[in-house]
Amino acid sequence: MDQDVRQDEIVGREAGGVPWWVVGAVFVGICLVYALFADSSTLWDRDEPRFARSAWEMYETGQYVVPHFNGDFRLHKPAGVYWLMNLGIEWLGFTELAFRLPSVIGIGLTSLFTFFIGRRLFSAKTGLWGMIIFPTMLVPLVIGSFTAATADGSLIAAMTLAIWMVIEIMYCARWWHYVVLSVALGAAWLLKGPVGFAVPALMMLGAVFFGRGGVIKLKKRTWVALVIASLVGLGMFVAWGIPANEMTDGEFYREGIGKHVMARSTTAFESHGGSGLFGYLAAIPAYVPVVIVGVSPWVLFLPLGLSGLIRGYIGKAKSRAVLWGWMVGPFVMFSLVATKLPHYIAPIFPAIALMMAAAIEARVRKDSPEDEVGWLDMGKWIYLVFLGMAVLGGIVGPWVLQRGSVGVSYVLSLLLAGATVWVMMMTAKAVMSGRLYRASLLTALIFPVITLPTVYVVMPQVEANFKPSKQIALGIHEILGGEDVPIIMSGYEEPSLVFYIRRPAGEVVKETGSDTAAIYEWSRKPGTGILIVTKKNYDKTIDKYTKLPLDLLFEDETVNYSANRKPLDVMVFGRNMTNAMLGRAEAFRESHELGE
Repeated sequence: MDQDVRQDEIVGREAGGVPWWVVGAVFVGICLVYALFADSSTLWDRDEPRFARSAWEMYETGQYVVPHFNGDFRLHKPAGVYWLMNLGIEWLGFTELAFRLPSVIGIGLTSLFTFFIGRRLFSAKTGLWGMIIFPTMLVPLVIGSFTAATADGSLIAAMTLAIWMVIEIMYCARWWHYVVLSVALGAAWLLKGPVGFAVPALMMLGAVFFGRGGVIKLKKRTWVALVIASLVGLGMFVAWGIPANEMTDGEFYREGIGKHVMARSTTAFESHGGSGLFGYLAAIPAYVPVVIVGVSPWVLFLPLGLSGLIRGYIGKAKSRAVLWGWMVGPFVMFSLVATKLPHYIAPIFPAIALMMAAAIEARVRKDSPEDEVGWLDMGKWIYLVFLGMAVLGGIVGPWVLQRGSVGVSYVLSLLLAGATVWVMMMTAKAVMSGRLYRASLLTALIFPVITLPTVYVVMPQVEANFKPSKQIALGIHEILGGEDVPIIMSGYEEPSLVFYIRRPAGEVVKETGSDTAAIYEWSRKPGTGILIVTKKNYDKTIDKYTKLPLDLLFEDETVNYSANRKPLDVMVFGRNMTNAMLGRAEAFRESHELGE
């Protein structure tokens, strides 16, 4: 073992004055806080309930190879995330937290892996700060709590583990590093397909590129071992993919790989990216503002971190090469991909957290040039812009969510905005006086100051005005009293409604769209049934046909957050309802103050 490797190993193993119980306490605290957030709201957008319903159908049927959703294949992603959600269901039952638990733990593990990477590249103290910074940034918060019933929280953990193992191999390879790397890559493949491999691979190649000239030297046998580990990880994916493809008559390859991997790379799906050549070129820098907003509230230290990396005063040359490779490779790849979503670049956020943590440490130790004050000033001005946005959001947001009314929650939101401003001003003051540790602690404090009250003040208003599916499903369950009847949807075909109605696996909640003839024919069939329809589609039907032989059970005025964000009335009708059902419908309307 040469002298550089021995020195790297010594630096990587320094305790740095950080007790292991502190690291463990931070990890547990992250998981608990994220679990609190994840359990505070219903499933948000269209992706969450699709993942969750598919996991539930897998749990009910015991068919663990091919996921299904509402009577059809669900081939957008591999089966790995559904397997993890099944563990959540086993432990917690049919709850939002059960389906979001893999992402909650995934963010906690990513934070822990960030500590170990920071400990290897810089010091244990830098690793600990990186561990704190990462989960208190906006992008990890969103994918790990409020939209967590997807594959992204688990995926970032698998990719970060793979990146950690690659870094360990670069510094001082051990046989078990390759074993863990194979498992991590296999997990990443099974969670989201080729992208799970691409990010760690680009990080490694990027690090070698930025570390050329002898900074990072990998022997031929190391490259061979890395290739073998990658093939083992791919083999884990293939072991599932071949049976899944056969069971779907090739549909998995056409849909999962051909459409949702290859086509997404060249075409902007669902308007997530620019259309045409000009739109594609214009959208290439789209992730620059995503990073600036996504690191909030740590944007104060972003210019300082970039300066430290560019000017070379944080860490050693090898550490900087690793960070460059980790951030630049995936960032360029996702910028060139046609379909763009903010969470796509989440895998680079642990590297950004470590970059800022290392820059803060260097500034505190006075290892940075004196003119770095200018970079802190730049961060301060960006920070002040975000402070203004926080004030505006605290004042306007609750008023909009309550549709112009002013109530107790509005007053509480104003107090929340005031508390946020106070913390941010104290942080800016600490920066100006050179007390960066204090500023960092205050920045981390913004996380609970904003998010915890938001969970109990703002989210109830959002739930009431923007996300009616759970309440609609609750009303249907109460009215039917446990009886299993056919249900159809027209105009409000939301996956969240399918999820919360919770039909047995194999039973479909049918969708008619705007087909007025289908609604009319369904209304005249024998037997009890439920129709969930927008007022617009209902009016079209009765304009074309006579009054439908249905009972209006209840209606809910809402805003379709998942689709066009426009107001709409959702009406729930019953066909051939019993007197007991009609009585329960009246009781539900009165208890929930819903219109008839």
